[in-house]
Amino acid sequence: MKEGKAIRIDVYHNILWAGYKNKVFENLFKKATNFDVKVSVIQIARSEIIRKGMEQDSFKGINYPYELLFDDYYEDVPKLKKVIKLVNKIYKSNANIVILPGYHKLEYWFMLFAAFVKRQSIYVFCDSTELDKPEVLIKEIAKKIFFLFVNGVFAYGEASARYISKYISKDKITYPISAAVEFDTGLDKREVIKRKSEGLYNRKNLLYVGRISKEKNLASLMSWCKTNTYFENNWRLVVVGEGDERASLEKQYSSENIVFKGARKQKEIAECLLDATILILPSTSEPWGLVVNEAYYNYCPAIISTYCGCYLDLVIKEEKQSLNPCNMEKLETKLKLITASKVDYEELCVAVRNKIEYYSPGKAAERILTRVLSEE
Repeated sequence: MKEGKAIRIDVYHNILWAGYKNKVFENLFKKATNFDVKVSVIQIARSEIIRKGMEQDSFKGINYPYELLFDDYYEDVPKLKKVIKLVNKIYKSNANIVILPGYHKLEYWFMLFAAFVKRQSIYVFCDSTELDKPEVLIKEIAKKIFFLFVNGVFAYGEASARYISKYISKDKITYPISAAVEFDTGLDKREVIKRKSEGLYNRKNLLYVGRISKEKNLASLMSWCKTNTYFENNWRLVVVGEGDERASLEKQYSSENIVFKGARKQKEIAECLLDATILILPSTSEPWGLVVNEAYYNYCPAIISTYCGCYLDLVIKEEKQSLNPCNMEKLETKLKLITASKVDYEELCVAVRNKIEYYSPGKAAERILTRVLSEE
């Protein structure tokens, strides 16, 4: 950063709902004051329609100043209204740096060109990976054009960094900026490990937390749970969340071994993770999979789909933790490998917590701030 130059950063984000990003923004705001840098966070909308039923107390505890442009679901705000408001916001701002929430929506293109005309340095958040959607030639060309105007990209992790390197040079990509929401049970490390390992001698809990929707692949998981004798005799699948597939899946699969808990507040999720033996994320499409971050923070090992964006970054023991979501037959082996030895299980619980320290909100904020200030 050049001495004497006043720096102002405008950070745009799509929805206020995202708890982990709020922790990153909170840390970014605090750390920026040490450099006499002003950070403004502009939240475009309150939440998304797919988050209905998952918003309990989600907006409490936001400890940084922000501006909410539309107190509504993102999809319910007319596109033209969003474009006009966002372009006008950028045009009137005296920021040197603008961070856009993505590149995949029309309004983000208008924001890009408005910032370019204003001669602002432009950065973009990216959670896309190769597995998200099939490549379409016209869209590939459009992405290359978009990133010609961009100074840098903040990628969630390794998979998104690899993907976005097709459109912008690797030296302009900063990652990881994925981070856990640091909520916990208030118990110390020894108490948590003891309680979790004691659960190995009872019926064990396989936990899913998230939206109950098609891409989460829960129908395949539940079908396997319902027909596998080992699982039926030793495990329980606990499903926390809401979504458009809940009613049909609950009607078809609900039993003593498959329990639907509905949506839970963030602090209650920490308790669910404490009671869980293993978290599972069996998605066939998942830009990152932030629930794995939360699980690791609470000493809970996870079995992660190879289709999840966090797979390359967060899997520690591939033979135990990786899952092909198109083939559930190997899940029994994974469950047995993780829980066969109390000592090994406890070591994995500690290892996942150590792993996620690198993905703290504070470190994510530092990476963002270091990058943008190095260019000014």
